[in-house]
Amino acid sequence: MLLGLAFPHLKIWLSQVLASLSRMPRLLGSFQQLLTVCHVSSHSDRHEQKLAKIRMEESNPSNRLIRANNV
Repeated sequence: MLLGLAFPHLKIWLSQVLASLSRMPRLLGSFQQLLTVCHVSSHSDRHEQKLAKIRMEESNPSNRLIRANNV
């Protein structure tokens, strides 16, 4: 029900505001801050950081080296 609310007297709905914010690259930081303040993305931020840490620990950069004779 919250998605249908924002500024009803201006006929601007929250879903439209969120969609337009997500399409503008220069406002992505503000959009992320808005979601964090509303406690929408705080749990996913922690999960993403945890996954990134696991990926860094499990990565082996030597596997990505090109080992050809004519490099």
